[in-house]
Amino acid sequence: MLDRAVNFLRSFSSRKVIITLSGLGVVLNVFFLSPSYRLLQEEAPGVGMPDLQPYYSPVEAYEMLHAYGDTGREVYGRFLVTTDLVWPVVYALILSLLTFALLRKTGVRPGSRLQWTGLLPAGALLFDLLENAGMLGMLATYPGYNPALATLASVSTTAKWAFIGLSGLIILTLTTKSYINYRKEKRKAQPSKPGKPENSR
Repeated sequence: MLDRAVNFLRSFSSRKVIITLSGLGVVLNVFFLSPSYRLLQEEAPGVGMPDLQPYYSPVEAYEMLHAYGDTGREVYGRFLVTTDLVWPVVYALILSLLTFALLRKTGVRPGSRLQWTGLLPAGALLFDLLENAGMLGMLATYPGYNPALATLASVSTTAKWAFIGLSGLIILTLTTKSYINYRKEKRKAQPSKPGKPENSR
């Protein structure tokens, strides 16, 4: 099953697809993510968004929702069921396809288990959606306090960032290896310099 998922995603790991997804990511950030964040900042300056924090306790999650006020909670809820359903899919695909492209560039065989590292962003996607589910449940039952939903959101947020960080580390490692291989090939391709002629006596 994992190999089937790997082969499916590898087939889309072309430069054209990655650039297209990256462009879509920029559009989402500029026209949807950033405006939502600014609206929340207007309602609760300095509070920020739970999704962007590496960790928060269940109590802190409710404190953020309380600080948003009615308008801020409405903005955040709308963000969760629109932009934040699309954005996780986009960034997970970018990270995954970029990993597969770099694995191919560094010469990792298609059947190698190292190919499975390209599926790590799927973990980030899964926990991002669980984070959204927890937050939506909290908003739906607010002002009631539900520690189970708050814990789900909190743990999912931390797990999401852990998967993103691990994927980023793998991409950085593969990029470094690719650059080292490129430099080696470039040195091999350079013609050797002729030795200096001996002085005739």
